[in-house]
Amino acid sequence: MKPDKLILSVLEKLKDRGMKLFYITLVLLVIVDVFVPKTEPEFPGHTWVGFYAFYGFISCVLIIVISKALGKLFLFKKEDFYD
Repeated sequence: MKPDKLILSVLEKLKDRGMKLFYITLVLLVIVDVFVPKTEPEFPGHTWVGFYAFYGFISCVLIIVISKALGKLFLFKKEDFYD
């Protein structure tokens, strides 16, 4: 077997195991978030299950939407701009 094919096969196996480990870690984190009690909430959302995941997702979407809107307003020029 050629060394490059051997390396690729080893990396492929590590990738598969790494993804399994990644998904197992995600599931464990969700379980911990659900069952570990929150102490002294600072605001109402602090006690909601999955609040920070939802907050992070919405924040990411807003950053993308606002960045695209600003890009279209200030960066894009018409095709005949230099004519």
